[in-house]
Amino acid sequence: MKTVKQELKFCKECGRATLHLKNGKKINWLLHIFLMIVTAGLWIVPFVIILILGMNVWDSEKWTCSVCGSKV
Repeated sequence: MKTVKQELKFCKECGRATLHLKNGKKINWLLHIFLMIVTAGLWIVPFVIILILGMNVWDSEKWTCSVCGSKV
């Protein structure tokens, strides 16, 4: 979004402090934060899905010793 900035400055031409104008841009921070979250989600969600698919969910049983039979 474009804005006009105003500031009192000393003017060498006039020899006194006058109002000076300057074109500027105003950043929409909410849009930038939203885009940052969406972009991070594009990297994090596939990573989490790969981690979940890579886990052996069905291997919840404990290890059993072949000699004494105790579960570890």
